[in-house]
Amino acid sequence: MPQRTGQRVVKTGFAHLDTTLLAKMAAVTGKTADATKYADLASRIAAGFTKRYFAVDTGVYANRTQLAYALPP
Repeated sequence: MPQRTGQRVVKTGFAHLDTTLLAKMAAVTGKTADATKYADLASRIAAGFTKRYFAVDTGVYANRTQLAYALPP
């Protein structure tokens, strides 16, 4: 049976995607303060993702699924 990517990994990845898109939309509409706020949040989510799901000793993310590698950073 193939491995499945955990829900928390997926949710964190989509939180990063959502905030990245919000930052881009805010920039396009001229809301620079919001663009900065969401870009910073996306950056913090990506850093947290790596801190939580990247195993330095093995050099792999989460449980080595393709989806885990496709998510941030």
